[in-house]
Amino acid sequence: MDKPVTPPRSDAEDASSPAVSSLAQWADRSAELEAIFDAAPYGIVLVRDRIVQRCNRRFEELLGYGPGELLGLSTRIWYVSDEDWQGIGLGAYEDLAAGRVHRREQRCLRKGGSVFWGEISGRAFDQARPQAGSVWILEDISLRRRAERQLRLAQSVFENTSEAILITDADNNIVSVNQAFEAITGYRAAEVQGKNPRIFKSGRHDAAFYRRMWESLASSGAWSGEIWDRRRDGQSYPKWVHINVVRDAQSGEVANYIAVFSDISERKAYEERIRHLAHHDALTGLANRAALDLHLERALAAARRDKTGLCLMLLDLDDFKPVNDRHGHAVGDELLVYAARRMQSVIREADLAARLGGDEFVVLLEGMHRPEDTERVAGALLDELSKPYALAGVELRVVPSIGVACYPRDGEDGTTLMRAADSAMYRAKGQGGRVVFCGRDG
Repeated sequence: MDKPVTPPRSDAEDASSPAVSSLAQWADRSAELEAIFDAAPYGIVLVRDRIVQRCNRRFEELLGYGPGELLGLSTRIWYVSDEDWQGIGLGAYEDLAAGRVHRREQRCLRKGGSVFWGEISGRAFDQARPQAGSVWILEDISLRRRAERQLRLAQSVFENTSEAILITDADNNIVSVNQAFEAITGYRAAEVQGKNPRIFKSGRHDAAFYRRMWESLASSGAWSGEIWDRRRDGQSYPKWVHINVVRDAQSGEVANYIAVFSDISERKAYEERIRHLAHHDALTGLANRAALDLHLERALAAARRDKTGLCLMLLDLDDFKPVNDRHGHAVGDELLVYAARRMQSVIREADLAARLGGDEFVVLLEGMHRPEDTERVAGALLDELSKPYALAGVELRVVPSIGVACYPRDGEDGTTLMRAADSAMYRAKGQGGRVVFCGRDG
């Protein structure tokens, strides 16, 4: 039986054959890959023996070259130096020969001579022959590196500044603190993470204080002021705080609160010392003339208002000059310090002892209703100050002369009272040291 005759294929049948179909699919896939290659947002280059075989347009743009300019050129052209080209190349091809992806950051040279930071990653087509062909991807990371540098700088400032920094989230829970915070407060970062700063409250401020602070943050986005808080060991301390609100750039909602503060304990102590020195005698620690004037003015106003008595005693230590001349000023100063302590041991806490200068002192007694009370205090001062002082290995004695003037009998203002007490004191000195009341016979 004869074989059937196969009719010739038509053009349509040829186009639908498996071979033709595979060829078309390959062409389509090739076109897709070509489109991806050219449209990729990263620079892509194919290299053989460190010579450019092909690259996409983005790679040319990154390096500042026109279409096709890089073909056939050595990869040396985008290295800043021969040393970089040789040294980096050796390391790169070691990775490729081991079948690893090589990735690095390096300075890249543009056609015009400018330099940018690029991230390069590449792989060999055949690890056995890495020089025979490899593909590389290049990305300009200059902005990223600049941002990272700024971030590192900010982190360095955050960690190394002498001021404490505390950052909370929108709910005022702590998310971060720096080393200065740990040093000032005694708390470790892990101990306060996620907690509300109210754990540091000292109890010195009322609810109205914190309400005003939060009102300021809500209205102006910032608040500054002095706050007393508590360290980890329970000690209260003053700090000066600046708090700022950080808002989300898109929504405008509160994202964080940043508090920057410094421990002002030393400053406060220094200010207190200055205030103390302004109103106290540097040697004895008693009130000075300025403090006496202020206290006397207030005491007289209270006496007028409450219709009470007030007595002013002016004291002078007889024979003090010979102590200075014979034993030196250091011993004389020490005697004055002990005399001041004896005065304070006699008078009430509400009364005032002041040093006017040299060996001259004033004692101000408030609320004295009975003359015998004043006489009792004056007698106690005379007895206490007349006792011997054991100083410099010897026993020293001085006798006080005390002049007393009382409001309102001897004067109704400070100047008149001081004048009257001074007159009485000099009468006492003339009698060899004793107490003399103004208006009484010596």
